[in-house]
Amino acid sequence: MSNSTAHIKPITAGKFKTKNLPVLLPVNNGLCLQFNDKTAQDVHQQLQSCAFELIENIGIENLKITIIDLDIRANFPDLAKLNQSNDKVTVIRESKAAINIIQNLITHAREIDQKLGSEFQNLQQYNLTNTKKEPFQILLISNFTNNFGAELSSLQALIKQSQRFGIYFLGSLDIAFMINCEARLRQTILSILKQMPFGFPTEKGYIFQNIPDVITKTIDTFGFDWALMSSAKIETTINQLNKKIQSLNNEEIKNNFLSIEIGKVNNQPFYFEMGNSSGSFHAIIAGKTGFGKTSLLKLIIEGIEKYDQKDIQFYLIDRKEDADFVLYRNHKNLIQLYNDKFLEADMLAFFNDILEEAKRRTDLKKELVEAKKVKVADIEDYNAHVAESQKLPHIILIIDETDVLLQNKKAIGYINLIAKKYRSVGINMVLSFNTTYGISEINDLKSNIGLKIAFRLETNASAYGFNDSIEQKFKNLEPFSCLYQDKTNEVIVQLNKPKN
Repeated sequence: MSNSTAHIKPITAGKFKTKNLPVLLPVNNGLCLQFNDKTAQDVHQQLQSCAFELIENIGIENLKITIIDLDIRANFPDLAKLNQSNDKVTVIRESKAAINIIQNLITHAREIDQKLGSEFQNLQQYNLTNTKKEPFQILLISNFTNNFGAELSSLQALIKQSQRFGIYFLGSLDIAFMINCEARLRQTILSILKQMPFGFPTEKGYIFQNIPDVITKTIDTFGFDWALMSSAKIETTINQLNKKIQSLNNEEIKNNFLSIEIGKVNNQPFYFEMGNSSGSFHAIIAGKTGFGKTSLLKLIIEGIEKYDQKDIQFYLIDRKEDADFVLYRNHKNLIQLYNDKFLEADMLAFFNDILEEAKRRTDLKKELVEAKKVKVADIEDYNAHVAESQKLPHIILIIDETDVLLQNKKAIGYINLIAKKYRSVGINMVLSFNTTYGISEINDLKSNIGLKIAFRLETNASAYGFNDSIEQKFKNLEPFSCLYQDKTNEVIVQLNKPKN
Protein backbone atom coordinates (compact mmCIF):
# COMPACT_ATOMS: atom_id res chain seq x y z
CA MET A 1 0.00 0.00 0.00
CA SER A 2 1.26 3.47 -0.81
CA ASN A 3 1.55 6.00 1.99
CA SER A 4 1.29 9.01 -0.32
CA THR A 5 -1.85 10.88 -1.28
CA ALA A 6 -1.43 9.63 -4.84
CA HIS A 7 -4.38 7.92 -6.40
CA ILE A 8 -4.28 6.73 -9.97
CA LYS A 9 -0.63 5.94 -10.48
CA PRO A 10 -0.08 7.23 -14.05
CA ILE A 11 -1.49 10.60 -12.95
CA THR A 12 1.01 11.03 -10.11
CA ALA A 13 3.35 9.00 -7.93
CA GLY A 14 3.07 11.52 -5.08
CA LYS A 15 1.69 14.95 -4.24
CA PHE A 16 1.29 17.27 -7.20
CA LYS A 17 4.47 19.35 -7.36
CA THR A 18 3.65 21.88 -10.05
CA LYS A 19 1.05 24.50 -10.66
CA ASN A 20 1.30 23.74 -14.40
CA LEU A 21 -0.89 20.73 -13.79
CA PRO A 22 -2.88 20.64 -17.05
CA VAL A 23 0.32 20.58 -19.11
CA LEU A 24 2.49 18.34 -16.95
CA LEU A 25 0.08 15.49 -16.21
CA PRO A 26 1.21 12.55 -18.35
CA VAL A 27 -2.32 11.08 -18.20
CA ASN A 28 -5.33 13.27 -17.59
CA ASN A 29 -8.07 10.73 -17.05
CA GLY A 30 -8.77 7.87 -14.67
CA LEU A 31 -11.13 4.90 -14.82
CA CYS A 32 -11.65 2.63 -11.81
CA LEU A 33 -12.99 -0.92 -12.14
CA GLN A 34 -15.75 -2.24 -9.90
CA PHE A 35 -16.55 -5.92 -9.54
CA ASN A 36 -19.24 -6.04 -6.85
CA ASP A 37 -20.98 -3.80 -4.30
CA LYS A 38 -17.97 -3.77 -1.98
CA THR A 39 -15.48 -2.74 -4.65
CA ALA A 40 -17.99 -0.20 -6.01
CA GLN A 41 -17.92 1.56 -2.65
CA ASP A 42 -14.11 1.58 -2.59
CA VAL A 43 -13.93 2.75 -6.19
CA HIS A 44 -16.17 5.75 -5.65
CA GLN A 45 -14.30 6.76 -2.51
CA GLN A 46 -11.11 6.60 -4.56
CA LEU A 47 -12.52 8.71 -7.39
CA GLN A 48 -13.74 11.27 -4.89
CA SER A 49 -10.27 11.50 -3.35
CA CYS A 50 -8.68 11.96 -6.77
CA ALA A 51 -11.18 14.70 -7.61
CA PHE A 52 -10.23 16.55 -4.42
CA GLU A 53 -6.56 16.37 -5.42
CA LEU A 54 -7.34 17.87 -8.81
CA ILE A 55 -9.48 20.62 -7.28
CA GLU A 56 -6.83 21.56 -4.73
CA ASN A 57 -4.04 21.68 -7.29
CA ILE A 58 -5.76 23.27 -10.26
CA GLY A 59 -7.60 25.74 -8.01
CA ILE A 60 -11.34 25.86 -7.51
CA GLU A 61 -11.39 29.30 -9.14
CA ASN A 62 -10.16 27.75 -12.41
CA LEU A 63 -12.61 24.85 -12.53
CA LYS A 64 -16.11 23.73 -13.29
CA ILE A 65 -17.03 20.38 -11.74
CA THR A 66 -19.84 18.11 -12.89
CA ILE A 67 -20.84 14.97 -10.97
CA ILE A 68 -23.05 12.48 -12.81
CA ASP A 69 -24.32 9.95 -10.29
CA LEU A 70 -27.52 8.09 -11.11
CA ASP A 71 -26.97 5.44 -8.43
CA ILE A 72 -29.46 5.31 -5.58
CA ARG A 73 -26.52 5.04 -3.16
CA ALA A 74 -25.27 8.60 -3.88
CA ASN A 75 -21.63 7.62 -4.37
CA PHE A 76 -19.87 10.96 -3.83
CA PRO A 77 -21.41 12.39 -0.64
CA ASP A 78 -18.38 14.41 0.50
CA LEU A 79 -17.70 15.97 -2.88
CA ALA A 80 -21.39 16.83 -3.23
CA LYS A 81 -21.14 18.86 -0.01
CA LEU A 82 -19.14 21.50 -1.84
CA ASN A 83 -20.87 24.81 -2.10
CA GLN A 84 -22.75 24.80 -5.42
CA SER A 85 -22.81 28.58 -5.81
CA ASN A 86 -20.96 30.37 -8.59
CA ASP A 87 -21.62 27.43 -10.97
CA LYS A 88 -18.56 25.60 -9.64
CA VAL A 89 -20.17 22.27 -8.74
CA THR A 90 -23.15 20.65 -10.46
CA VAL A 91 -24.60 17.31 -9.31
CA ILE A 92 -26.73 15.42 -11.88
CA ARG A 93 -28.96 12.59 -10.66
CA GLU A 94 -31.39 12.27 -13.61
CA SER A 95 -30.62 10.30 -16.76
CA LYS A 96 -31.86 12.78 -19.39
CA ALA A 97 -30.01 15.68 -17.76
CA ALA A 98 -26.85 13.56 -17.63
CA ILE A 99 -26.99 12.83 -21.37
CA ASN A 100 -27.53 16.55 -22.03
CA ILE A 101 -24.48 17.37 -19.92
CA ILE A 102 -22.30 15.01 -21.97
CA GLN A 103 -23.60 16.47 -25.23
CA ASN A 104 -22.99 20.00 -23.93
CA LEU A 105 -19.44 19.03 -22.99
CA ILE A 106 -18.82 17.75 -26.50
CA THR A 107 -20.14 21.07 -27.89
CA HIS A 108 -17.92 22.95 -25.41
CA ALA A 109 -14.88 20.97 -26.60
CA ARG A 110 -15.59 21.96 -30.21
CA GLU A 111 -15.80 25.62 -29.20
CA ILE A 112 -12.51 25.37 -27.29
CA ASP A 113 -10.93 23.66 -30.29
CA GLN A 114 -11.91 26.61 -32.50
CA LYS A 115 -10.48 29.11 -30.00
CA LEU A 116 -7.19 27.22 -29.77
CA GLY A 117 -6.88 26.86 -33.54
CA SER A 118 -3.36 26.01 -34.68
CA GLU A 119 -1.77 28.69 -32.49
CA PHE A 120 -2.21 26.90 -29.14
CA GLN A 121 -1.58 23.25 -28.34
CA ASN A 122 -3.91 23.17 -25.34
CA LEU A 123 -6.12 25.22 -23.04
CA GLN A 124 -3.26 25.91 -20.63
CA GLN A 125 -1.32 27.79 -23.32
CA TYR A 126 -4.44 29.66 -24.44
CA ASN A 127 -5.19 30.90 -20.90
CA LEU A 128 -1.65 32.14 -20.44
CA THR A 129 -2.04 34.61 -23.29
CA ASN A 130 -5.67 35.70 -22.86
CA THR A 131 -7.13 37.93 -20.17
CA LYS A 132 -10.45 36.08 -20.33
CA LYS A 133 -9.67 32.58 -19.04
CA GLU A 134 -11.56 29.46 -20.02
CA PRO A 135 -12.18 27.16 -17.02
CA PHE A 136 -10.90 23.59 -16.86
CA GLN A 137 -13.54 20.88 -16.39
CA ILE A 138 -13.77 17.81 -14.17
CA LEU A 139 -16.38 15.26 -15.22
CA LEU A 140 -16.91 12.64 -12.51
CA ILE A 141 -19.16 9.76 -13.64
CA SER A 142 -20.43 6.84 -11.61
CA ASN A 143 -21.14 3.63 -13.57
CA PHE A 144 -21.27 5.53 -16.83
CA THR A 145 -21.50 2.45 -19.05
CA ASN A 146 -24.72 1.34 -17.36
CA ASN A 147 -26.46 4.53 -18.36
CA PHE A 148 -24.64 6.08 -21.30
CA GLY A 149 -23.98 3.27 -23.75
CA ALA A 150 -25.18 5.40 -26.65
CA GLU A 151 -22.78 8.21 -25.68
CA LEU A 152 -19.63 6.08 -25.48
CA SER A 153 -18.46 6.72 -29.04
CA SER A 154 -18.65 10.47 -28.50
CA LEU A 155 -16.87 10.15 -25.16
CA GLN A 156 -14.17 8.05 -26.77
CA ALA A 157 -13.42 10.78 -29.32
CA LEU A 158 -13.46 13.42 -26.59
CA ILE A 159 -11.10 11.52 -24.28
CA LYS A 160 -8.46 11.30 -27.00
CA GLN A 161 -8.01 15.08 -26.96
CA SER A 162 -9.10 15.84 -23.42
CA GLN A 163 -5.78 17.46 -22.50
CA ARG A 164 -6.14 19.90 -25.38
CA PHE A 165 -9.62 20.90 -24.21
CA GLY A 166 -8.76 21.08 -20.49
CA ILE A 167 -11.15 18.27 -19.51
CA TYR A 168 -10.50 15.67 -16.80
CA PHE A 169 -12.55 12.44 -16.81
CA LEU A 170 -12.84 10.34 -13.68
CA GLY A 171 -15.23 7.43 -13.87
CA SER A 172 -16.13 3.95 -12.69
CA LEU A 173 -16.79 0.93 -14.88
CA ASP A 174 -19.02 -2.00 -13.88
CA ILE A 175 -17.21 -5.10 -15.14
CA ALA A 176 -20.32 -7.30 -15.02
CA PHE A 177 -22.11 -4.87 -17.34
CA MET A 178 -19.21 -4.80 -19.77
CA ILE A 179 -18.89 -8.60 -19.98
CA ASN A 180 -22.60 -9.05 -20.65
CA CYS A 181 -23.23 -6.11 -22.97
CA GLU A 182 -23.69 -6.21 -26.74
CA ALA A 183 -20.46 -6.97 -28.62
CA ARG A 184 -20.16 -3.65 -30.48
CA LEU A 185 -20.65 -1.67 -27.30
CA ARG A 186 -18.13 -3.87 -25.48
CA GLN A 187 -15.58 -3.15 -28.21
CA THR A 188 -16.08 0.58 -27.76
CA ILE A 189 -15.58 0.19 -24.01
CA LEU A 190 -12.35 -1.75 -24.54
CA SER A 191 -11.10 0.98 -26.88
CA ILE A 192 -11.71 3.52 -24.14
CA LEU A 193 -9.90 1.31 -21.62
CA LYS A 194 -6.78 1.44 -23.78
CA GLN A 195 -6.76 5.23 -23.41
CA MET A 196 -7.27 5.41 -19.66
CA PRO A 197 -5.45 4.14 -16.55
CA PHE A 198 -7.18 1.98 -13.96
CA GLY A 199 -7.44 1.95 -10.19
CA PHE A 200 -8.57 -1.10 -8.26
CA PRO A 201 -8.59 -2.39 -4.65
CA THR A 202 -5.58 -4.55 -3.81
CA GLU A 203 -6.02 -4.97 -0.07
CA LYS A 204 -7.54 -8.46 -0.32
CA GLY A 205 -6.38 -9.37 -3.79
CA TYR A 206 -9.54 -9.77 -5.86
CA ILE A 207 -9.85 -12.64 -8.33
CA PHE A 208 -10.20 -11.31 -11.86
CA GLN A 209 -11.89 -14.21 -13.62
CA ASN A 210 -13.76 -13.91 -16.91
CA ILE A 211 -12.12 -10.53 -17.47
CA PRO A 212 -10.93 -9.64 -21.00
CA ASP A 213 -7.17 -9.88 -21.53
CA VAL A 214 -6.81 -6.12 -21.99
CA ILE A 215 -7.97 -5.61 -18.40
CA THR A 216 -5.84 -8.31 -16.76
CA LYS A 217 -2.76 -7.08 -18.64
CA THR A 218 -3.39 -3.54 -17.50
CA ILE A 219 -3.78 -4.68 -13.90
CA ASP A 220 -0.54 -6.67 -14.07
CA THR A 221 1.30 -3.75 -15.65
CA PHE A 222 0.35 -1.00 -13.24
CA GLY A 223 -0.35 -2.77 -9.92
CA PHE A 224 -2.27 0.13 -8.38
CA ASP A 225 -2.42 0.85 -4.67
CA TRP A 226 -5.10 2.79 -2.84
CA ALA A 227 -4.28 5.93 -0.87
CA LEU A 228 -7.60 7.32 0.24
CA MET A 229 -8.03 10.64 2.00
CA SER A 230 -8.96 10.42 5.66
CA SER A 231 -12.40 11.65 6.75
CA ALA A 232 -10.76 14.50 8.68
CA LYS A 233 -8.85 15.66 5.62
CA ILE A 234 -11.96 15.48 3.46
CA GLU A 235 -13.90 17.62 5.94
CA THR A 236 -11.08 20.16 6.17
CA THR A 237 -10.79 20.25 2.38
CA ILE A 238 -14.53 20.83 1.96
CA ASN A 239 -14.48 23.73 4.43
CA GLN A 240 -11.47 25.33 2.77
CA LEU A 241 -12.93 24.98 -0.73
CA ASN A 242 -16.30 26.36 0.34
CA LYS A 243 -14.61 29.45 1.81
CA LYS A 244 -12.63 29.91 -1.38
CA ILE A 245 -15.71 29.57 -3.59
CA GLN A 246 -17.57 32.14 -1.48
CA SER A 247 -14.63 34.55 -1.63
CA LEU A 248 -14.73 34.39 -5.44
CA ASN A 249 -18.02 36.29 -5.31
CA ASN A 250 -16.33 39.22 -3.55
CA GLU A 251 -12.76 39.36 -4.80
CA GLU A 252 -11.21 38.73 -8.19
CA ILE A 253 -8.42 36.18 -8.10
CA LYS A 254 -5.07 37.82 -8.91
CA ASN A 255 -3.09 35.87 -11.46
CA ASN A 256 0.50 36.28 -12.57
CA PHE A 257 1.08 39.36 -14.69
CA LEU A 258 3.83 37.62 -16.65
CA SER A 259 3.93 34.03 -17.92
CA ILE A 260 6.37 33.10 -20.68
CA GLU A 261 7.29 29.67 -21.98
CA ILE A 262 11.06 29.29 -21.58
CA GLY A 263 11.70 25.56 -21.95
CA LYS A 264 10.74 22.02 -21.07
CA VAL A 265 10.45 19.94 -17.91
CA ASN A 266 9.86 16.23 -18.59
CA ASN A 267 9.26 17.17 -22.24
CA GLN A 268 6.36 19.45 -21.28
CA PRO A 269 6.27 23.28 -21.59
CA PHE A 270 7.53 25.25 -18.58
CA TYR A 271 6.92 28.94 -17.86
CA PHE A 272 8.87 31.84 -16.38
CA GLU A 273 6.25 33.53 -14.17
CA MET A 274 6.02 36.67 -12.08
CA GLY A 275 3.07 37.92 -10.06
CA ASN A 276 0.76 37.09 -7.18
CA SER A 277 0.19 33.42 -7.95
CA SER A 278 3.89 32.64 -8.29
CA GLY A 279 4.91 34.88 -5.37
CA SER A 280 7.72 36.28 -7.56
CA PHE A 281 8.05 40.02 -8.22
CA HIS A 282 11.81 40.23 -8.76
CA ALA A 283 14.13 37.60 -10.22
CA ILE A 284 17.85 36.80 -9.97
CA ILE A 285 19.51 34.91 -12.82
CA ALA A 286 23.04 33.69 -12.07
CA GLY A 287 25.50 31.78 -14.23
CA LYS A 288 28.84 31.57 -15.99
CA THR A 289 29.23 33.09 -19.43
CA GLY A 290 28.25 30.68 -22.19
CA PHE A 291 25.84 28.53 -20.19
CA GLY A 292 22.53 30.12 -21.20
CA LYS A 293 21.90 33.32 -19.21
CA THR A 294 21.67 35.49 -22.30
CA SER A 295 19.40 32.96 -24.03
CA LEU A 296 17.01 33.04 -21.07
CA LEU A 297 16.92 36.84 -21.07
CA LYS A 298 16.17 36.77 -24.80
CA LEU A 299 13.32 34.30 -24.26
CA ILE A 300 11.86 36.60 -21.60
CA ILE A 301 12.19 39.67 -23.83
CA GLU A 302 10.65 37.86 -26.80
CA GLY A 303 7.83 36.56 -24.57
CA ILE A 304 6.96 40.06 -23.36
CA GLU A 305 6.05 40.98 -26.94
CA LYS A 306 2.77 39.03 -26.67
CA TYR A 307 1.59 41.50 -23.99
CA ASP A 308 -0.02 44.85 -24.71
CA GLN A 309 2.08 47.94 -23.94
CA LYS A 310 -0.62 49.06 -21.53
CA ASP A 311 0.06 45.92 -19.47
CA ILE A 312 3.86 45.49 -19.51
CA GLN A 313 6.76 47.75 -20.48
CA PHE A 314 10.45 47.27 -19.81
CA TYR A 315 13.89 48.90 -19.69
CA LEU A 316 16.90 46.91 -20.88
CA ILE A 317 20.42 47.56 -19.60
CA ASP A 318 23.26 45.61 -21.23
CA ARG A 319 26.75 46.36 -19.95
CA LYS A 320 28.55 43.88 -22.20
CA GLU A 321 30.45 45.19 -25.20
CA ASP A 322 28.60 43.11 -27.77
CA ALA A 323 25.36 43.21 -29.74
CA ASP A 324 23.34 40.54 -27.92
CA PHE A 325 20.31 42.77 -27.32
CA VAL A 326 20.58 45.42 -30.05
CA LEU A 327 18.13 43.40 -32.15
CA TYR A 328 15.40 44.28 -29.63
CA ARG A 329 15.83 48.07 -29.89
CA ASN A 330 12.50 48.31 -31.77
CA HIS A 331 10.61 45.99 -29.41
CA LYS A 332 7.09 47.42 -29.01
CA ASN A 333 7.16 47.12 -25.18
CA LEU A 334 10.67 48.58 -24.75
CA ILE A 335 10.91 51.99 -23.05
CA GLN A 336 14.67 52.38 -23.54
CA LEU A 337 17.77 50.27 -24.26
CA TYR A 338 21.05 51.16 -22.53
CA ASN A 339 24.16 49.49 -23.93
CA ASP A 340 27.84 49.40 -22.89
CA LYS A 341 27.98 53.22 -23.09
CA PHE A 342 25.80 53.39 -19.98
CA LEU A 343 27.83 55.97 -18.05
CA GLU A 344 27.38 57.00 -14.42
CA ALA A 345 25.41 60.09 -15.47
CA ASP A 346 23.08 57.87 -17.53
CA MET A 347 22.68 55.49 -14.60
CA LEU A 348 21.76 58.31 -12.20
CA ALA A 349 19.23 59.72 -14.68
CA PHE A 350 17.77 56.26 -15.30
CA PHE A 351 17.25 55.40 -11.63
CA ASN A 352 15.93 58.89 -10.85
CA ASP A 353 13.31 58.44 -13.57
CA ILE A 354 12.33 55.07 -12.11
CA LEU A 355 12.05 56.47 -8.58
CA GLU A 356 10.01 59.45 -9.75
CA GLU A 357 7.59 57.11 -11.51
CA ALA A 358 7.41 54.87 -8.42
CA LYS A 359 6.61 57.86 -6.20
CA ARG A 360 4.00 59.09 -8.69
CA ARG A 361 2.30 55.70 -8.57
CA THR A 362 2.45 55.67 -4.78
CA ASP A 363 0.68 59.05 -4.71
CA LEU A 364 -1.96 57.79 -7.16
CA LYS A 365 -2.67 54.82 -4.85
CA LYS A 366 -3.14 57.15 -1.88
CA GLU A 367 -5.45 59.42 -3.85
CA LEU A 368 -7.58 56.44 -4.93
CA VAL A 369 -7.86 55.16 -1.36
CA GLU A 370 -8.97 58.57 -0.10
CA ALA A 371 -11.39 59.21 -2.97
CA LYS A 372 -13.12 55.83 -3.15
CA LYS A 373 -12.45 54.43 0.35
CA VAL A 374 -11.22 51.13 -1.09
CA LYS A 375 -8.34 48.87 -0.20
CA VAL A 376 -5.45 49.24 -2.65
CA ALA A 377 -2.65 46.86 -1.70
CA ASP A 378 -0.93 46.71 -5.08
CA ILE A 379 -1.06 47.65 -8.74
CA GLU A 380 -3.68 44.97 -9.48
CA ASP A 381 -6.00 46.51 -6.87
CA TYR A 382 -5.36 49.96 -8.33
CA ASN A 383 -6.09 48.89 -11.91
CA ALA A 384 -9.28 47.14 -10.83
CA HIS A 385 -10.73 50.44 -9.55
CA VAL A 386 -9.78 52.90 -12.30
CA ALA A 387 -10.86 53.50 -15.90
CA GLU A 388 -9.06 51.66 -18.69
CA SER A 389 -7.19 54.82 -19.73
CA GLN A 390 -5.85 55.29 -16.18
CA LYS A 391 -4.46 51.79 -15.67
CA LEU A 392 -0.76 51.45 -14.94
CA PRO A 393 1.49 48.93 -16.74
CA HIS A 394 4.03 46.80 -14.92
CA ILE A 395 7.52 48.18 -15.57
CA ILE A 396 10.29 45.58 -15.61
CA LEU A 397 13.96 46.53 -15.26
CA ILE A 398 15.96 43.89 -17.14
CA ILE A 399 19.65 44.29 -16.34
CA ASP A 400 22.33 42.02 -17.79
CA GLU A 401 25.71 41.74 -15.99
CA THR A 402 24.28 43.42 -12.87
CA ASP A 403 27.54 42.68 -11.02
CA VAL A 404 29.25 45.29 -13.25
CA LEU A 405 26.60 47.85 -12.31
CA LEU A 406 27.11 47.09 -8.60
CA GLN A 407 30.64 48.45 -8.75
CA ASN A 408 28.85 51.76 -8.24
CA LYS A 409 27.63 52.12 -4.62
CA LYS A 410 24.74 54.33 -5.71
CA ALA A 411 23.40 51.56 -7.93
CA ILE A 412 23.39 49.22 -4.92
CA GLY A 413 21.27 51.72 -2.99
CA TYR A 414 18.81 52.17 -5.85
CA ILE A 415 18.30 48.42 -6.37
CA ASN A 416 17.78 47.83 -2.65
CA LEU A 417 15.27 50.69 -2.48
CA ILE A 418 13.23 49.46 -5.46
CA ALA A 419 13.19 45.90 -4.12
CA LYS A 420 12.11 47.03 -0.67
CA LYS A 421 9.45 49.60 -1.50
CA TYR A 422 8.11 49.59 -5.03
CA ARG A 423 7.01 46.14 -6.19
CA SER A 424 3.48 46.97 -5.01
CA VAL A 425 3.28 49.77 -7.58
CA GLY A 426 4.43 47.52 -10.41
CA ILE A 427 8.17 48.18 -10.56
CA ASN A 428 9.79 44.77 -11.04
CA MET A 429 13.36 43.63 -11.69
CA VAL A 430 15.01 40.77 -13.58
CA LEU A 431 18.73 40.93 -12.75
CA SER A 432 21.42 38.77 -14.33
CA PHE A 433 24.76 38.06 -12.57
CA ASN A 434 28.00 36.61 -13.91
CA THR A 435 29.88 36.78 -10.59
CA THR A 436 29.03 37.30 -6.93
CA TYR A 437 30.52 40.81 -6.98
CA GLY A 438 28.29 43.12 -4.94
CA ILE A 439 25.68 40.43 -4.28
CA SER A 440 26.31 40.51 -0.53
CA GLU A 441 25.39 44.20 -0.44
CA ILE A 442 21.93 43.94 -1.99
CA ASN A 443 20.29 42.30 1.02
CA ASP A 444 16.98 44.10 0.52
CA LEU A 445 16.81 42.59 -2.95
CA LYS A 446 17.67 39.08 -1.72
CA SER A 447 15.06 39.24 1.05
CA ASN A 448 12.39 40.24 -1.51
CA ILE A 449 13.33 37.77 -4.23
CA GLY A 450 10.70 35.18 -5.04
CA LEU A 451 12.39 33.70 -8.10
CA LYS A 452 15.99 32.48 -8.39
CA ILE A 453 17.42 30.88 -11.52
CA ALA A 454 20.87 29.30 -11.61
CA PHE A 455 23.01 28.22 -14.51
CA ARG A 456 26.35 26.57 -13.80
CA LEU A 457 28.42 28.82 -11.55
CA GLU A 458 31.45 27.79 -9.52
CA THR A 459 30.44 29.39 -6.25
CA ASN A 460 28.27 28.70 -3.21
CA ALA A 461 24.58 28.43 -4.03
CA SER A 462 23.76 30.28 -0.80
CA ALA A 463 25.45 33.42 -2.17
CA TYR A 464 22.37 33.91 -4.34
CA GLY A 465 19.86 32.83 -1.72
CA PHE A 466 19.59 29.18 -2.73
CA ASN A 467 19.43 26.45 -0.12
CA ASP A 468 22.79 24.75 0.47
CA SER A 469 21.12 21.36 -0.09
CA ILE A 470 21.03 22.00 -3.85
CA GLU A 471 24.73 22.89 -4.06
CA GLN A 472 25.69 20.01 -6.32
CA LYS A 473 22.75 20.60 -8.71
CA PHE A 474 23.86 24.21 -8.96
CA LYS A 475 27.45 23.33 -9.92
CA ASN A 476 26.77 20.46 -12.33
CA LEU A 477 24.14 21.93 -14.64
CA GLU A 478 24.53 21.23 -18.35
CA PRO A 479 24.76 24.19 -20.76
CA PHE A 480 21.36 25.76 -21.48
CA SER A 481 19.81 24.01 -18.50
CA CYS A 482 18.89 25.99 -15.40
CA LEU A 483 17.73 25.36 -11.87
CA TYR A 484 14.41 27.24 -11.49
CA GLN A 485 13.28 27.88 -7.92
CA ASP A 486 10.27 29.83 -6.66
CA LYS A 487 7.78 29.20 -3.86
CA THR A 488 6.21 26.23 -5.67
CA ASN A 489 8.95 24.89 -7.97
CA GLU A 490 12.45 23.51 -7.80
CA VAL A 491 13.03 21.98 -11.21
CA ILE A 492 15.68 21.66 -13.89
CA VAL A 493 14.50 23.40 -17.08
CA GLN A 494 15.89 22.64 -20.53
CA LEU A 495 15.79 26.01 -22.32
CA ASN A 496 14.12 26.66 -25.65
CA LYS A 497 16.12 28.35 -28.36
CA PRO A 498 15.38 32.11 -28.68
CA LYS A 499 14.43 33.52 -32.07
CA ASN A 500 17.34 35.98 -32.14
